[in-house]
Amino acid sequence: MAQAVLEDKDWSEIKQFKDPVYGYIPVCRAYVKSLIDTQLMQRIKGVAQTGLRPVFSSATHDRFSHSLGVYKFGMEMYKSLATKLPAYVKEKCCPEKWGIMWESAEQLQRKLEQRLGHWETLLSIACLLHDIGHPIQSHGFEFLYDNPYLDMRYDRQSTTLIGEGMDDAERERVYNVLADMPRLLEKTPEGNLSHELLRAFKERGDAQSQNFYGTLPGKPHERMSAYYIFRDDELRTAVEGLLLASREANSLDTDGTGRDLCFIARMIIGWEYPVRRQLEFNEEAFFDSIKNCVIHILNGTIDADGIDYLMRNSYTAGYDTSRIDSARLCNAYTAYAKNYVMFPAFSKSALSVLEGYMAARNFEPKWLYSHHKVVYADLLTKQLYKYITRYLTDRIMLPPSMKQFLELAPNSAIVCAGTQTFGKKLLLQEQGLTHLDT
Repeated sequence: MAQAVLEDKDWSEIKQFKDPVYGYIPVCRAYVKSLIDTQLMQRIKGVAQTGLRPVFSSATHDRFSHSLGVYKFGMEMYKSLATKLPAYVKEKCCPEKWGIMWESAEQLQRKLEQRLGHWETLLSIACLLHDIGHPIQSHGFEFLYDNPYLDMRYDRQSTTLIGEGMDDAERERVYNVLADMPRLLEKTPEGNLSHELLRAFKERGDAQSQNFYGTLPGKPHERMSAYYIFRDDELRTAVEGLLLASREANSLDTDGTGRDLCFIARMIIGWEYPVRRQLEFNEEAFFDSIKNCVIHILNGTIDADGIDYLMRNSYTAGYDTSRIDSARLCNAYTAYAKNYVMFPAFSKSALSVLEGYMAARNFEPKWLYSHHKVVYADLLTKQLYKYITRYLTDRIMLPPSMKQFLELAPNSAIVCAGTQTFGKKLLLQEQGLTHLDT
C-alpha cells in the first residue's frame, strides 16, 4: 500500500464514523489516511471482540469498532486532563510551594502546554492502534505469542507417529528425536516477543528501559501491537509522519520521534515511567509523572478501553448490567500533585459513576466469560489449533533433510540403525542427530 501523503487540510477535516452504540465518532482525516486505512487496521474488522457468541449469538462486534470507541473515550478523558492540568499546576505548584523561580515557573507552564498539545496526537495513535496485534478468536489465541512451540511436547501414549511397521527400537529412536525437536530447532531470542519489544525500546532511545531486564507488562496482544509499531516499516513511517507534523505544530524539536514511539508503546502495554516521589522539584520526574497520567487513560484501572468494551459488549450481546455514565466519568478525569509529581485521579463528584463502572466490570468475568459454554468453546478451539499445528509441524515444518528422509525411508523412520543412504543428499547416523538439518 502506498504511503499516504498528508496535506494541511487533513488536520482540520473530520471524518464521521457511524457507530451503533454512540452515534457518530469524529476522527481527524489525517488519522484516517495514515492509520485507519492501513492493512493492519483494516484486518481487525475480521477479529471478534469477544468469545461470547456460544451464549450471546448477537455479539458479533469486532476490534475495529472497539478501537474507534476507545479513541472516542480516550480523547474525552484527555481533554478533561489537558483542560484542568495547566490551571492546577499554576495554582497548586506555584513557586512559593515548590521553591522554583518565577521565570522557571513560566517556562515550565509553556513546556507543559506544548507537550500537552503534542501528547494528544500520541494518545490518538495509541488508542487507534492498541488492538492491531490481536489474533483471531479474540483472546483465545494469545497464547501463541509467548509460546512459539505451542507446548508441543511428544509423549509415547498420545502421539501417533508417521508411518507404520517400525519395531520397538526404531520407534524409540523416533520418539527421542521428536522429543528433542524443540531444542534442535530452538530459535534465537527473536522468538521471544517480550525480549524483542524491550530491544526495540532500547534502540529507540527509551532511557528508562536501558537497565531493565525483566518481563514487560501488558497482555500478549498488546505487546504485539506495540511491536508492530516499532517493526512494521509502513506503519512506523506513517506514525512518524504524524509525529513530525505534531511536533512542528507545537513548536517542539523534530528529533524526538523515537522517544514518541516508545511513549505510544508504553501507553498500549501499560508500562509506566519509573517515577519516585521527590524531595524537591525535578523537571524530568514531573513530566514523566504526567506521562503516566496519560498512560492511565488507555491502560489503567479505569480507562477508555474498559469503558468502551463494557458498554459495547452490553449493547451487542443484549445482557443487562450497571449503566455507565461515560460522559460524566470521562469529564471527571484529572490529576493531583504530591511530593512534586503528579498522579492520576477522578473528581469526587463522579464517585457514584465509578461505583457503577466497577460493578459492570466485575459482572462480565464472573457471569459471562466464566460461563461453562464460553469456557468449553474456547478450550476446544485452542486444542484443535494445537493438534493441527502439531500435524503440520510433522508434515511440513521439519528441516529439509528430515522431510526428504521421511519421504524416502520405507518405514518413515527418522533414525535408522547403522549407516544407510537414502538419496544422494542424505546420510544419517545415530551419531549425527545434531545435524538433522544439514
